[in-house]
Amino acid sequence: MFLIVCIFSFSCKKNKVVQPLLEHYPQSWIFTIDYSNDEYLYFYTKPNNMYTDNIQKSYSLAELEKDVDCRFYLNLTRGADGKEYVSIQLDNNKHKWLFAGESSNRQEKHMGVSNRQSEINLDNDEYNYMFKIHKIDHSSGVKTVAIESVAYPGYFISSAPPGFNYAKNQLTLEQASGAENATAWQCR
Repeated sequence: MFLIVCIFSFSCKKNKVVQPLLEHYPQSWIFTIDYSNDEYLYFYTKPNNMYTDNIQKSYSLAELEKDVDCRFYLNLTRGADGKEYVSIQLDNNKHKWLFAGESSNRQEKHMGVSNRQSEINLDNDEYNYMFKIHKIDHSSGVKTVAIESVAYPGYFISSAPPGFNYAKNQLTLEQASGAENATAWQCR
């Protein structure tokens, strides 16, 4: 009987599993998506806004990060609720902090960058600067995550374009029913 239960439970696993990301921080990542066989989609900052763009896979990511502010520093922070979250800063300028906020028309959520006094401190009630990292189980061998806003639960950093009032490559947050249905970013 035990063998039958084990076989049944093993065979019922789903292909895409979301797990809490149990890792040591800080870490430094470039976030990409396999846009096509030949291109990555990545996100970057310029100067206080967040955007996406495509790059040929033949172009070195080391060269890309020299040309564009696309490498981000992730570290643990604690919210006023006592839970641990992740803050995201520009790797080569830790005074630049990523945040989630409403668009000017209050109909969308966008990502932005704030130039702050401190490189190391967040107040524990600044949830716009805090994120949950959800590990997405993929067979590609590349660490893959969904990034959820703490200020806007259920909203994830997305590759979807914004509404017509904004630049088509503005980095947005999109509501998803769970991390498994959100944009899956590869961490490189």
